Parts: sequence; C-alpha cells; structure tokens
Amino acid sequence: MTDLGYAIVGAAAGLAVGAVLMAARRGGSHGSQDPPGATRLEARLEVQAADLRRLADAVGVRDTLAERLHEEMAGARRALHELSIRDQERREKDREAWSVVRRLSTVLAGGSAQGRAGENVLRQHLAQLPPGILVTDFKVNGKVVEFGLLLPDGRRLPVDSKWSALAELEALEAAEDPGELDVRARDVERVVAHRAREVAQYLDPALTAPVAVAAVPDAAYQVLKRAHADAFSRGVVIVPYSTALPVLLFLYSLVARFGDAGDVQANGFQVVEDDRTGDTLTESGASYMGFAASALLASALAYARGYRRVRRRSAVRAAAFAGGVLAVAAALLTPLDGAADALFSAHMVQHLVLMVVAAPLLVVSRPVTTMLTGLPAWARRTAARVRAAVAAAGLARALRRPMVAWIVLTITLWAWHTPSLYTVALQHSAAHALEHASLLLASALAWSVALSRGRASALGALGCALLLVASAVQGGLLGAVLLFAGTALYPVHGHGPALWGLTPLEDQQLAGALMWIPPSVVYLGAAAGVFIGSFRAMDRATDVAPRDGRTQTGVVA
Repeated sequence: MTDLGYAIVGAAAGLAVGAVLMAARRGGSHGSQDPPGATRLEARLEVQAADLRRLADAVGVRDTLAERLHEEMAGARRALHELSIRDQERREKDREAWSVVRRLSTVLAGGSAQGRAGENVLRQHLAQLPPGILVTDFKVNGKVVEFGLLLPDGRRLPVDSKWSALAELEALEAAEDPGELDVRARDVERVVAHRAREVAQYLDPALTAPVAVAAVPDAAYQVLKRAHADAFSRGVVIVPYSTALPVLLFLYSLVARFGDAGDVQANGFQVVEDDRTGDTLTESGASYMGFAASALLASALAYARGYRRVRRRSAVRAAAFAGGVLAVAAALLTPLDGAADALFSAHMVQHLVLMVVAAPLLVVSRPVTTMLTGLPAWARRTAARVRAAVAAAGLARALRRPMVAWIVLTITLWAWHTPSLYTVALQHSAAHALEHASLLLASALAWSVALSRGRASALGALGCALLLVASAVQGGLLGAVLLFAGTALYPVHGHGPALWGLTPLEDQQLAGALMWIPPSVVYLGAAAGVFIGSFRAMDRATDVAPRDGRTQTGVVA
C-alpha cells in the first residue's frame, strides 16, 4: 500500500473516532455538561485531522511530480534514441562521402576544383593562358581534339585529358597486397598505352605540331614504366594533371622555336639519330649554342696560354678580357637566350650586352697579340699572312677611319633589325649566329677606333668623340622608331610576349626604350671620357716639350 493509502486509512479512522465522540457528547448533553477531558480530546482530534489532510495533499502533489518526472525521463530516453539513430545515419553518410572523395581524388589532380573531372581541372588551368593561345574542340583527321595551343605559324599543339578507366584506378587504390598492386598497376599502364595510341592519331604535319600531349591522373602517372617510351615513339608525351600546364608551356616554346614548318626538320633544324636507340639530337638547334660556347672556350684558352708567354703582362687588360668573355657568355649561353625567342625586348638586351658591354671590354684588353702568342706556330704564321694581305690591300687603314667605322656599325645594326632579316635570324640558327657575331665585330671596330691612340691629338680626339656621339644618335634613332611605331613590326615572336603579360606592341616599345636610353648613356659617357683623356695627354705633352728642346706647337702637331 502506498503512502497515500495509509494517509486515507488514518484520516478515515480519525473521522470515525471523531464521529463517535461527537455522538457521545450529544447524548450526554441532555443530562449533564461535557467533562473537561472530552473537550481537549476533541480539539486534538481536529488538529490531527487537519494535519492528516495536509499530509494527504502533499503526498498527492509529490505523486503528481513523480509521474511528470517519469514522463519527462521517458521523453529524454526517446530523444536520445533518436539522436543515436541520426548519428548512425550521419556516420553512414560520412563514410559514403569519404568513399566518393577518395574515388575523385584518384582521378583528380587536386587544386581548387574539387569534384570536377580531370578534363575540367585541366581546362581551368589552361584558362589562365593569354587569350588567343588556347583552342578547343578542333578536328584533326576526323577526330575532335579537346584542347590545343595555337602556335605562331597557325598549327596546334594537341592536348588530350579524357580518362574513362575509373574502375582500374579504384582497383589500384583498393589494392593492398604487393602482388595485387602490381597487377592493378599493369592494368592501368595498359589503359594509358591504349590512350596514347589514340592521341597519336591527332598528329598531322600540316595541322599540328610534331608532338601531342596526353594528360592522365596523377595516380596513373605514378605507376607508369614502359608506357612513356611507347608513347614517345608515337610522338606523344604523357604528363600528370598536376604539372600539365608547365610542361605544355615548355613544349609550346620548344616547338615554336624548333618546329616552325610542319616538323622539327624544317628551317634547318634536322633531327638525326644518335648512336643510342631512341635518343635524338637537334643538329642546327645545338650548333648555335655549341658554336658560341666553343668559340668562347677557344678564345679563353688561347688568351690564357699567350698571357703566360708574353713578357709584359697587364692585370687590368686581363680582367677586361675576362669581363668581355663573361659578357658574351651571359648574352648567348644563359636563359636570356631562351627568353629572346619569345620576347623582342629580351633579344634587344642581348644586342646591347654585346655592343656596349662586351665589345668595349674586349677592345680595352687588346687581346690580339696575346691570343696570337698562345696559338701554335702554324696558326701564328697563317694569321701573319692574313694580316699582311689585309694591310697590303689597305683595308685595315680604311676601317680605322671614324667615318668608315660608323658606317659599318650603322649598316650592320639597321640591317639586322629590318623585319625580314630579323625573322630569318630568329628562324635559322646559322643566320642567328651570324647576326650576333657581326654586331659584336662591328661594335668592336667602332670602339677600337674611338679608343685608339690617335685621340692624343685635338683633331683625333674630336673624330673619336664624334664617332661615339654619332653611334649614340643612330642607336637612339632606331630606338625611337621602335618606340613610336603604331604597329608591331616583328610578328615572328607570335604569342611569346603574351606569355610574359605583354602585347607585341608593348614588347616592341620596351625594346625601343632599351635601344635608345642605355646605349646613349654609354656612348656619350665614353665620348666625354675621350675628350678629357685627350686633353690631359696634350697637357702632359706640353709640360714635357720644353725639356726636350721642342716647341709646344711641334708636340701637338
């Protein structure tokens, strides 16, 4: 029995006792008065009855609260159960989402485009290229090529990035046993080799470059072994999605330079087989760099050998010769030469280094006698005969005149910067080498005349200074023509300037500013130096004249 039942029973008993007492009181009221003890008992019973009623009310409230609490606890248990179910559902969804992410990460190259196919990832990267270079969905041999880079001659560099063998990559990702992993890797490699054969069908000498690019998922690229050689033999280069863009830009610059007429055998760039199977060498492409390096090395060796043999040595001249050789090497054998294929302004920097840095340093070093001393005896005899024949013909004396030297320099500089000859020089290795050699020799001739000993007289100094000033004027005039031309005059660079964020006209204007300002500063500074040096020499000669018993006029004459 509950507390409420006990309270009800107690209340009923109290009421019954109270009723009995009340009846007894009424029965005895007719005969005599109530005794004092009965009155007190009646009061106590009333108090107890009131207490019992309050206790019954409190017990009822407590049971109500207990029932309400029980209901709330049951609701909480139901809510926790629902939360547990939802948590399990969330975990299942997370596992499914993670599985999807792993599958996508197997195919994607990463980056900001999560959730897109590899083709769209590559499309996003290629969209960063300058306008006009990227072409899409063009046909070659009846097949649609996804992407292509437009070359300066109108041909395309095909690029394919389709990948449909998702199951093979998933199996490769799930493989844990080394034997199974090797089997799955071979499956992926077979798919890549088949894809490379399909991409090779995009090649057409009349429409495309001699190579094509097949972009594959990084996970597939990492397990490739023999597929590279097989694809390369078909003219296809396999690259991963993550590094496809820099490889494409490299191939673009390479093909633009060495493949301007349908294949890499055009324009004198003939590919020949090496002694080792599969290796190739670009004869004319390598000859330009090889010729420059060989000429510099031979000159340095001859000078070093002759320097040890001569009696009168000059450390200043030796340092000037070393500086001149290093300047030529910086212009022709550094990345500057590669940038010159894409930028007219970079090509102009090469010319300036040769003309106003290397040439004066080599002239100051006076290397001819030292280099001849370092040559074998038969070579010295041959050089002596050639020198005698040139002197007998009067050619050397004519070239030593300031006007003749200036004319030779002007004709050489302006001729090589006509658009037609400039295009020939950029497209043919032999012409390119001739261009740089002639500019260096013509500048060396002008500097040798300007810095010759004939400037010790006032007239000679004036002629040498005018030669330098005139050189600055004609170079500045050429720079002004390039700077203020309204159109680009050298289209041979194609989209090269765009790769550097420039338009062809901006590239040409930058080249004009380079041709105008730096050489003018050098030439005018040298002219001032010639004047000052000549006047000092004449002053010293005037001071010495009275001691020798000669007149000042005779010394100057």
